[in-house]
Parts: sequence; C-alpha cells; structure tokens
Amino acid sequence: MDISIQFTPIRSQITTSLPDDLHLGLYELLSYKQEGYYFSPKFQNRTWDGVTRMYSLKTQSFRSGFLLKVADYLYSQGHSVSIIDYPPPLSFEQHSQNYKLRDYQKRLVNAIHLYRYGVIVAPPRSGKTLISASVFDSVRTFPSIFYCRSIDLAIQTKNRFKEYLGDLYSIGMVGDGNWELGDITICTIQSAYSAYNQKFEEKTNYKEQEVQNKEELKKLIENAKVIFFDEVHEIQGKSSRFILGKSKGPIIKIGLTATPEEGSEEDIRLEENIGPVIYKIGYSELIKEGFLLKPIIYMYKLPKLTLEGNYLQIYKKAVTENQFLNYLVKKLTTTLNNAGHSVVVQTEYRNHTEKLAKFLGVPYLMGNESGDKRAKILDELREKKIMCLVSTVIEQGIDVPSLNYSINLCGQKSQIATIQRMRSLTASEGKTVCGVIDFLHQCDYLRTHSNKRLKVYKSEPEFEVHIRDVSKKTIQDYINA
Repeated sequence: MDISIQFTPIRSQITTSLPDDLHLGLYELLSYKQEGYYFSPKFQNRTWDGVTRMYSLKTQSFRSGFLLKVADYLYSQGHSVSIIDYPPPLSFEQHSQNYKLRDYQKRLVNAIHLYRYGVIVAPPRSGKTLISASVFDSVRTFPSIFYCRSIDLAIQTKNRFKEYLGDLYSIGMVGDGNWELGDITICTIQSAYSAYNQKFEEKTNYKEQEVQNKEELKKLIENAKVIFFDEVHEIQGKSSRFILGKSKGPIIKIGLTATPEEGSEEDIRLEENIGPVIYKIGYSELIKEGFLLKPIIYMYKLPKLTLEGNYLQIYKKAVTENQFLNYLVKKLTTTLNNAGHSVVVQTEYRNHTEKLAKFLGVPYLMGNESGDKRAKILDELREKKIMCLVSTVIEQGIDVPSLNYSINLCGQKSQIATIQRMRSLTASEGKTVCGVIDFLHQCDYLRTHSNKRLKVYKSEPEFEVHIRDVSKKTIQDYINA
C-alpha cells in the first residue's frame, strides 16, 4: 500500500485512508503515560486512563516532529510512504569569513542542512551559538529567529552573532524592553509569549517587561523562515509549545539542548514539537578532542539528618538552614579562592541566596537584578575581579569560560539541571583546573536526588568522580578551621 503524508511545519496529515490496524497502531505509538496520572481526579473517577495521545483518529494528523517516527512505523508494517512538500536537503555555504567551524561542528551543521527539523544535543561550550550563526549565514532566508529563555542569554547571543557574522546581516533583539528587529532577531520566549497576551507562569530567574509591539512581533513569529530554539529541553512548559504552534512557515526548525531526558515526558514533547535528535555529541568526546577540560567532581557525603515533613520543609532544614553545610561551603570556597580558583555557588531561592552571600562575605546575583547590573557582575566574574559569587542564574547557557569551580547547592534530581549547572568545564587561556562540587544528602527526598546526580556524573567516562565522606564531622570542625 502506498501511503501519502502531507507535511507542514506544524502538523502533518495522512491523506490515504488507513485500515483500522494501522490507525490504531499509530494511536498507540504516539502516546505516553502522563507522569503523576494516578493523582488526577479523572483517572481516579475512571473517566481517563492516564494516557496522553498525540495522534488524531478523526483527521489522521499529528505534530510534524513525529513525521519520521510515523514513516518508520508505516515502513515497518510493509507499506511505502510518500511525503508531500517536505523540503529537500541543502548544502552548507559559508559567506562570513569571521568564523571557522571545528570538524564536529561541521558535522552538526551538515545534519541540520540534511534534516532541517530536529534536535541537536551538545554540551555547554560546544559552540551551539556558532552552529546557529553558521546556518543563518548559509541559508540566508529571512526573517529568522533565535529563541532563548533569558535576557542575559539574548545579550550574549547577540554579541556572538555580531562577532561571527560581522555586518553581513542585521542582528536584532527583543526582550526586557529592548525592541530591534533584524534579518536575525534574538527573542526571549517570555516576550514572544506576551505578544499573544499570554501570561508567562513558568519558573524563571527574572521578570521581564511585556513587549509593546505585539502585532509586529506576532507577524515575525508566524513568518520566520529559520528558527533556532535554545535550551529546548524546557519544551514541557506550555509557552514554548504555544509559540512553536504559531510558527507556520519555517524551512528549518532546530532545537538546541545539552541533554534531553530520554524516554521522559519532556523528551516525547520535544520530539513532537521539534523533531527527533538528528545529531548528538557528549562531554567525553569533546574532552578527548581538547575542547573542554576534564573536570574533577567531588561529592561530599553529609551527616545523616532525621527530618520529617514534605519536600519543601525538608529542603529548608537540610539546605537553606543547614549551618553545617554553610560552614562547609565557606571552607571550600575559601580554600579554592586562596588557590586562585574562581567559584560560583549555585542556589535555588532568593532568601537563601542573600543570606549565604552575606555569610560568605561575597556578592550575589539573581534574576530580578537589572540587565546592566547582571552584565557588570558577569563581566567581573569572567575577569576574576569577583572570585566567588552566589547566584541563581549561572546555569542555562551563561558563558563564563574562566570559571574554575561550580558548587551545586540547589540539589534536585533533574539530569538536565545537573548538566546545566556544570558551567566550569570550558577551556580558557591559562586555565588548567576545573571541577564541580556537589553533596550527598542523608535524608528523605534529598538522598534519592543526590544519588541521581551522582549517576549523571558517573555516566561520562572522562569525568573523574570522588566521594569525600564528612558525615562524621561536626560544625565545630569547620568553625575552628
């Protein structure tokens, strides 16, 4: 049987009438058990089976990110497939002379030109901004958009694009009150969402000003020809899916991420809205090739705590109000700074950030600071005028090449968050030492989360992981140190 699929960048539709077995097979293929479904009143009332399905039986349609998955399934059932209006492969052509791609970056760029729609998995500092700039430079079809999730990243990306592309193209930026459209526009997802009068309710490190030129921004969103979506693992948030659902005409749509959580709900949603992973490169490969430094990761096993309550109550006692942990962090940061190593202590909550910074006698940085203040502090951190910083924002995409150590006080179990907080691996002139410090908690909830982070660290062959047992120490050991 020859089956035809009509492709569009948002949804694709099978135009051939399918027999029931294929129809139901696709219905099951494009489905998943929703996390926490058993808590849903609908599930408990037996009006829903807990399964989210992403294939329409009525229209034989699905989000186009699943196109290759659907085609592979139909092939596996012995049918031929014709895909109508899927754009043919392109060839890379470099026009700007301001950049040079590494061999692995060339492979990534070629994969984008071949597949056009999909996800690139590459660790921080692998050059995802350069990869994006080179595709804009090669394809030269405008207007185009690069979406990011904070004004810090928007400013950083704009500066990089100007460096790589020179004056060949106009580079605009929309975010936090900035309004400048160009051939290539860097746009925060918060601004894009507000163009449709939507209230951004997802967790973020800062509050952004609402965009004023809404109709003009909507026109750009809906007509952009080449789209890059940075930190696309955040696709679980409804704002990202909403914006992608408005992008009617991209000839290239690429998501960039350091690591998707394979098999998770986020991973499934990622494929649905962007496409499958079309190229993947890991930390260890880049370390072997000399583009990242080999980190030493220390996990400090903390004293056992017997705590009761829910997660937030236990987190408060075990992390934000844990004086033993505060003094241990003070000892670690002092030792590292005295050795000439810069440190970022990564925190989760505002009050904790302010109190810990005061205790350590160092500056702090949070998302509610002005853009100018954030830029100034980040520049001073890069230049090592600041040797220790407590911050909630030094994670996704923030570029501090000179940073030697990151200390993860946030905890959490997320593989993505763990990877994103490893901001110290970048090779930089004169830098020979880098590492990550984390903690093995011995209490409910946090014990499980700690072990999941340890598993992430041990998953990379080139990471050197050490466990240091301080579980028998007392606070006096560090007060008197």
